[in-house]
Amino acid sequence: MKRILFILPRRPGIGGITKASCFVANISASLNYETIIVGPKEKKSTLSVDEKIKWIDVECDAGSNSYISKITNKCKDILMLRRIITKEKPNCVVSFGADSMRRTQAALLGLKIKTIGSERGNPGRYSPKLRGIYERVYNKCDAVIFLTEEAREFFNVSKPQTYIIPNPAIQRIGSEQINKTCKQQILLCGSLTPDKNFSMAIKAFNMIKDRIPHNMIIYGEGRLYDQLHKEIHALGVEQRVFIKKPIPNVFYEEQGSTVFVLSSKEEGMPNVLLEALSLGIPCISTDCPAGGAKAIIGNNERGILVKNDDAEKMADAMIEICSNDDKREYYSQKAREVNSLFSPTIIGKKWKMVFEKV
Repeated sequence: MKRILFILPRRPGIGGITKASCFVANISASLNYETIIVGPKEKKSTLSVDEKIKWIDVECDAGSNSYISKITNKCKDILMLRRIITKEKPNCVVSFGADSMRRTQAALLGLKIKTIGSERGNPGRYSPKLRGIYERVYNKCDAVIFLTEEAREFFNVSKPQTYIIPNPAIQRIGSEQINKTCKQQILLCGSLTPDKNFSMAIKAFNMIKDRIPHNMIIYGEGRLYDQLHKEIHALGVEQRVFIKKPIPNVFYEEQGSTVFVLSSKEEGMPNVLLEALSLGIPCISTDCPAGGAKAIIGNNERGILVKNDDAEKMADAMIEICSNDDKREYYSQKAREVNSLFSPTIIGKKWKMVFEKV
C-alpha cells in the first residue's frame, strides 16, 4: 500500500497552501493510501480532515529577526523532518511551495523517496537568482503541479512530469443554509498585506461613494491595519468603510453581500474567489498574475475582470454591479458555474492520476 506524507507550512494561520494540502491529503486517504500530515495541530480544528489521516504535530514557527537564529531554526526544522520521514517511511512526500519543497529535499538527502512539488503563487515576483534556485528544486521532483499554464511557462522544468491542476471550488455551506437576504455592501477579505492591495479598492470606493448607498466591509488582519485606517480617515470614508477581524466562515455570514471584490496584485488560484462564486455572490477581480483569477472568471463570463492595480477600472466595475439589479442577478447565476468547472470530484480525479503515476 502506498504511504504518502504531506508537509504543511509551520507559520501561524490557515492559508491557501494549508487548505490545498489538506484537500489533496483527503484525496489520498479516499484512495485508501496510508496518509500522514505533518503540521501544527492547532490548524486541524479549523480544517476538514479525513479521520483516517494520521496527524503528526509540530510547533508553529515563531519567526526571528536574527539571521543566525533563522539559519539555526531552519537546520533544526530539516533535522526534525528527517527524523519524522525516517520513522514513517513514506513512499512519497508532498510539499506545496518552492521553499517548503527545498526544505523537504534537504531532509530527504540520501533517501530514495519520491516527491511531488507544487508552485502555489505568482512566480513572476521571483528574482532571477531565486528563479534559478527554484527551477533546480522542481527539477529534482518526480512530479510538479502548477495552478495555471502561465505559472508553468515561467519555469524551465524538464525532468519531472508537470501537470496543471487548479484549486477546487468547495462550497462550505449547504443549499439549505444559503441566505439570499441582500446586504448593500461590498465585501473583501484577506490578510492586510501589500499584495492584497486593499488601498486600491478603498480608493476605487471613494470615487463612487456618492453614487451608491453601499458600505465596504474588509475582513482581515495584518501589518497594514494602521496604515489602511489612516487612508480611510484621510479620504473621509470612515463611516462607510470598515475593517473587521477575520471570522471562520465569512461567506456564510456575509453571503447576501452585493458583490465580492478581489483587489490583489498577485495570486495563485484564489480560494476566496472560488468560494464566493460557488455561493452565487457576484464577483469582481483584478486580472493579476499568475492567471488564476482569469482562469476562474474567464473573459468576464462568471464575473468582472479588471486591469491589475487600476482604481478607476475597479470603480467602474463596482458601479456596474451595485447599480444594476439585472447585471447583478446575471453574474450571480453565472458565478455558480464554478461548482461544475472546478468541482472537488473533477480536481480529485486529476490528483488521483498523479498519485497513480508517481
